[in-house]
Amino acid sequence: MQESASRLLVIGGSPPGSGCVAEIILRDICLIYPLSRIFCFATVDPSYKFEPVQELSSVQVCIQRTKHEHGYRAVGGPIGSLTAFAASSFSFRWHVKKLVKEAVLFGRKHHIDKVWMILDTTTTIAMGMDVALELGVPLLSNVWDPPESFLQQRRIDRFSRSRLIKRFGETLRLSEKVAVVSESMQQDYEQNYGANTIIMRHGILPVQQSEKTKLSCIDKNIVIGFAGGLYAYSAWSCLMEALTLNDWKLNGRNVIVRVMGAGFYFQSKEKANIEYLGWRSMSEAVKLLADCDVNYLPYPFESSSYYMVKYAFPTKLSTYAATGRPVFVHAPEYSSLHRFYKKHPVGIYCSSLEPSEVITGLEKLVSNKEFYAEMSNKMVEMANGELSLENFHKQFAEFVGIKRNTLLTK
Repeated sequence: MQESASRLLVIGGSPPGSGCVAEIILRDICLIYPLSRIFCFATVDPSYKFEPVQELSSVQVCIQRTKHEHGYRAVGGPIGSLTAFAASSFSFRWHVKKLVKEAVLFGRKHHIDKVWMILDTTTTIAMGMDVALELGVPLLSNVWDPPESFLQQRRIDRFSRSRLIKRFGETLRLSEKVAVVSESMQQDYEQNYGANTIIMRHGILPVQQSEKTKLSCIDKNIVIGFAGGLYAYSAWSCLMEALTLNDWKLNGRNVIVRVMGAGFYFQSKEKANIEYLGWRSMSEAVKLLADCDVNYLPYPFESSSYYMVKYAFPTKLSTYAATGRPVFVHAPEYSSLHRFYKKHPVGIYCSSLEPSEVITGLEKLVSNKEFYAEMSNKMVEMANGELSLENFHKQFAEFVGIKRNTLLTK
């Protein structure tokens, strides 16, 4: 371990901020790291608007606009694939070389000790280890989502995807350390790439047990909370079908589903009790979710989301943990959540799209006060342990190779 903090060059798809999850995680890290020793090189979409965080005004941030981040396909079929591959092979690779050169100049200007690559975009994966090699400094890599998932979402052609995933593996092999978000990712990246991994998940402030949680569900209605983007359509549809078939009742009480998020589309030709509250700040969302009896955590069952489901880890769980409420996890057995839940049972895990199984799980949770209290207590324990801010700081310190007390925390 080093006595002082390294001069870190952070390269990723966003700068520190208060918008998306990636911005928030970087912001929280910058707030605990010596500001004069962290430098951000962000490769962002052309339409991106940078809104600096006031507390981080002294952090040096270099914003670079990306090109060809998404696949170019003028026509379908084999000809379209070849056209997309040609565009990637020439225009995109030339653009990436230019960004590598700019990042190296930025790093030399600030006398960088280490490069921290956040492999969260097509561009940063393509940049790979080149900046660290050019600077002659150690490389740290960070993986939040599996590349197989977001490269496909960006419609990158299969030839370019194959090349980029190979590049991804080479980068992990050459990294001094690789931060990952799930046990599945850790196991497979160590086995497939020989990566030296550490799990690093975003943490939350300490959580206190509330009286309502201790006493279980005491209100007339049972409120199921959900916050964030809705992309687990099959799971959500199953929940809606289950509640409809059960006349929106659990254990004889009416059910309300409380939803928060910037965008939400729902239609039903039958009875539904949906309370849509729109976008809310993190603090507001936590308070509103804490007033629910159980929070809903769905993951896609669709085969197209296989890699994301197997390897990613939902930051939504950290938000839910801050409420002290148990969760109803609705996800396939191969998901990263299944392995995590077996170690941290904090509610009910349902791996079925059968409406009857959903009702059985929910009723077990809200009809048994002792079980409900036990799951609530375990959620608080997890919030103050595995998903705590303290543990996040500890993991980050180990990742960058500094002593824990070097971080600017109380």
